[in-house]
Amino acid sequence: MGLYPERSNQPEGFIASGRWTGAATAALTKVNGAGLTITRLGVGNHRLAWDTPGAQLASLPMWVLASNTPTATAGFTVSFDLDSYSAANRTIDFFIYAADNSTATDLASTSGLGLLVPLTTSRVVG
Repeated sequence: MGLYPERSNQPEGFIASGRWTGAATAALTKVNGAGLTITRLGVGNHRLAWDTPGAQLASLPMWVLASNTPTATAGFTVSFDLDSYSAANRTIDFFIYAADNSTATDLASTSGLGLLVPLTTSRVVG
């Protein structure tokens, strides 16, 4: 690598990842996920935020739900609200729905949520 590495004016992509455990009627508890924050807005309603300046979603976040008893989250879904996406605030809201897909629900403390968040940012060096 030279003293002056070649840089591009094209956005650079990266994936932020994190894992949270459920907390029944409280906010999800972060296990890991540097630079990511989830805030509980209401039952099953959450806001995902990332702290990398200038970073925007490159694609929709990918999610997985897990549980100590896998049938406890069988059929649950996570749905991101595209209208809530804010590039300026680096946030997007999402809902966790119960197996019937009509009722937003909180995750039990024996359940967890994993996220992969594809982001892109311009890191032009002059």
